[in-house]
Amino acid sequence: MPGELLFAWGAFFDLRDDRPMMAGAIGRIPFMAIEKWAERHGVLGADQLDRLVTLVRAMDDEWIKIEAERIKAAARP
Repeated sequence: MPGELLFAWGAFFDLRDDRPMMAGAIGRIPFMAIEKWAERHGVLGADQLDRLVTLVRAMDDEWIKIEAERIKAAARP
C-alpha cells in the first residue's frame, strides 16, 4: 500500500466498529465518525477531510461487499 494511503487505512481500521449494524444489515461508517476522527488526528481543511472521507468510504464499500458475501455464504446450507 502506498505510504500516503496508510493514514486513511488507519482511519478505516479505527472506525470499523462505528458502523451501524441492524437486523443483519451492515451500515456505512457515518460521516460524523470520520469527521470526528479527522479532527482528533489533525486533519486540516475541507480538501484533506474530503479526501479522507472518499478513501475511507471506498474501503468501507469494499468491506461491506466482502462481509455481505461472507454472511450470505455462511447462511447457505
